Amino acid sequence: MVDVEFRVPIYGTKIKVVVNADIDKYAKDNDIDDRGINHRAVVYDFFEYDRTFDLIVLFGINVKSNDIVHEVFHLVCYIMKHIGCKLSDESEEAFAYLNEYLYKKITSLIIIEKQKLKVEE
Repeated sequence: MVDVEFRVPIYGTKIKVVVNADIDKYAKDNDIDDRGINHRAVVYDFFEYDRTFDLIVLFGINVKSNDIVHEVFHLVCYIMKHIGCKLSDESEEAFAYLNEYLYKKITSLIIIEKQKLKVEE
């Protein structure tokens, strides 16, 4: 299982990344969502809650790059909405750079954490 947090430079948003075999159970056990997710991946917004993170992204154990791309788009939208930045011709580059940063960061975190798990086995 991967369970790491990081802070996004400039925006200050703290994101928790979880890769778990059962994201429904993880969400229920950690008071995130008790409705049943039924997705391979999902993002939750906790900006208005007292948590150690602002956003959490949950991925199933067989996370694929397309899952990461999809959820990163949601993360970017939440972050930009939170700071009051709407997508426009003037803000497009900010969205694109944040999208690129988050994709690289989350992908590398998942790879690093999965490698650590293999070493510990």
